[in-house]
Amino acid sequence: MTNLMEILVSSNYQSRNETIVMEHEPDSMKFSEKNIDYLYKIDYGLDDNWFESLQNINEMNSSRYEGYKQIIDRITLKKLGGTAMKRGEIYGLMLGVIERKHLVIYSMITHPNHRRKGIAKSILNELGIWAKQNDISTIYLQVETDNTAALKLYENAGFKEVYRYRYLEK
Repeated sequence: MTNLMEILVSSNYQSRNETIVMEHEPDSMKFSEKNIDYLYKIDYGLDDNWFESLQNINEMNSSRYEGYKQIIDRITLKKLGGTAMKRGEIYGLMLGVIERKHLVIYSMITHPNHRRKGIAKSILNELGIWAKQNDISTIYLQVETDNTAALKLYENAGFKEVYRYRYLEK
């Protein structure tokens, strides 16, 4: 018997990287020392400075930036922004969406020149504290399997795999 994946691949669909959906309960989050060289903020909404930092960190051209901003602006659920700042510059960002008592981490990014300094781990710590204080029951995220640094970060923070999926392209 042929499975659906075999049928799609034989029809010239190509599988993209596998994605893992992970979850964590804030009450059981493992907190570690944060990098005190940066100031961290978790708050509702996203201001212009957050979006400008997203554009700079991702080196987005204006059309890609506008498209991304429009997608985020269309999210009707409560948005949560996280930043890591040093000397007035933002070097780490997080975008979360809240539905009922669940927080979904939509995006986390650290400036390439500031990676491996504990910024993302520190943002996760602050997010876990915020989630506990705001009665969030579960934090979810998704990460592609080839993003080994992010997988290690999330696993070390105590996130557990819920399921996997793949996108197919023709």
